[in-house]
Amino acid sequence: MPSIRKRGKELERAILEAAFEIFQTSGYQEMTFQNVAKKAKTSRTVLYRQYVTQINLLHEMAHYRISQVFGELTILDLIEDRGSLRSDLQAMASIYQRFLVAVGPELFSAVMLELSRKQDILKEMSIHAQEVSAQIMQKIQDFAKKRGELTCDLTTMQVQLPFNMMRYEYIIQGGNLTESYLSHLVDEVLLPIYLNNKSLNNFQRAGQV
Repeated sequence: MPSIRKRGKELERAILEAAFEIFQTSGYQEMTFQNVAKKAKTSRTVLYRQYVTQINLLHEMAHYRISQVFGELTILDLIEDRGSLRSDLQAMASIYQRFLVAVGPELFSAVMLELSRKQDILKEMSIHAQEVSAQIMQKIQDFAKKRGELTCDLTTMQVQLPFNMMRYEYIIQGGNLTESYLSHLVDEVLLPIYLNNKSLNNFQRAGQV
């Protein structure tokens, strides 16, 4: 009896799970479209139609891993007012850590490797990542302003700082982004910078006079 062809979400799930299995057991070099298609019991033509390039497949694998942990929720959905800037930043860092862990250090590194070879896609994804980071920090900033903890807007560099530092640490430490590191990041780096933002803005304005 001939096998029933997979379609839609069922086909997508079969492809991504096949890709993960090959990635985890045989390594990234063996995760070719030919091997993935064979494992998923489909054709290379179907894979190329779905993903076009290796980076598209890796990107969808990362999203699939995240959705297995968080469902349809995003980091922005999980950001809530927890009563203080410190608590909000700690919660944000912990949530972002969980997103990184869901992807895994090996897959994250493979994505970054492929992006380094595709500068146009890297630029596009970097812009998107920065926009998401800005939305997250805008929400945290608004909470802090309502409580009177912040009076000035954070700069672009200040907004991107926690995410850049966590991604860097995640890669350098091979996925070992500890709670201790996150606490030090909030207490020794982010809070001193953000709470001193008023004097920084005053200094910048004075320099423009």
